[in-house]
Amino acid sequence: SGEPSGERYAKAIVRRSPIRNACRSDAVSRRSHRRPTSRGSAPKSPAVVAPASPSTRLGRTPGTGTAYLGMVVAAGGTMVLFPLFPTLQESLGLSTGSLGLVAAAGFGAALVTELLLAPQADRGHVRRMAVVALTLVALSLAASALATEAWHLVAARAVSGVGLGLYLPAAAGLLVRLAPLRAGEALGRLGTAELGGLAIGPLLASAALAWTDPGTVFAVAAVLAAVGAVVVGVRLREPV
Repeated sequence: SGEPSGERYAKAIVRRSPIRNACRSDAVSRRSHRRPTSRGSAPKSPAVVAPASPSTRLGRTPGTGTAYLGMVVAAGGTMVLFPLFPTLQESLGLSTGSLGLVAAAGFGAALVTELLLAPQADRGHVRRMAVVALTLVALSLAASALATEAWHLVAARAVSGVGLGLYLPAAAGLLVRLAPLRAGEALGRLGTAELGGLAIGPLLASAALAWTDPGTVFAVAAVLAAVGAVVVGVRLREPV
């Protein structure tokens, strides 16, 4: 051709240049990545996690209502004693220091029980723990109805504290397993049930004291706690 030999030589050098070949390979690679693998196919979208099943909602999960009811009974039963203190102090001749000991015995027993026995709730003993807990609360109330000395009330109050310390971790462990996707909401409602029991127990006890004596108040509360233990034992079921 009419092209000078020097120009032909320069173009050949450029075509064989490794830099030019690398740029060309990179451009081809980019076009191949943008091109779909098959005609009409769309790029893959990121994986989407399926929404939680409606069965995990607390309102539709069997067993949660029973757990909350048992919490109200356990907390309320341990607090029945407090509005009865003035009457008990007068009728049994209790000192102010002995009343403080009675009050502290329940909370101390609950604290120790939760620390030592809470792991049992993770080993498949939730239902048994809940039934034993409410049974202990019922027995402590019955013993309080028969108390004639300060140490009787201290012992009964300690037993009720053991019951409360057993029930709380049992109910918490059960709720977390029943509604794992709503564990925070479930535990929040359990705390609400506990606070409700702490308020309802003294309120009902003080109202009943207006027309009866402390022994009868304790006896009625013991019957209610025993009924709660039966209900929990029949209706509470652990997840498989």
